[in-house]
Amino acid sequence: MTVTNETKIYVIDLINKALSSMKRNQFEDAEDYLRSAKGELHDANMGSSSLSVGGGFDVIASHKKLKIL
Repeated sequence: MTVTNETKIYVIDLINKALSSMKRNQFEDAEDYLRSAKGELHDANMGSSSLSVGGGFDVIASHKKLKIL
């Protein structure tokens, strides 16, 4: 998978925002950020000429509170 530096920076920013939201117990916001990050990676993967089998990303829904170490 080829991902541009701009996409990497944006996805990392989204993940950091999700982490901040989880620390504030804002799990729905965190889930939105993670879904956006997944979408960006998916779009980058689809734009790639070398797609690998099973190389996708997935977000697993969870109704449990997440504990940040």
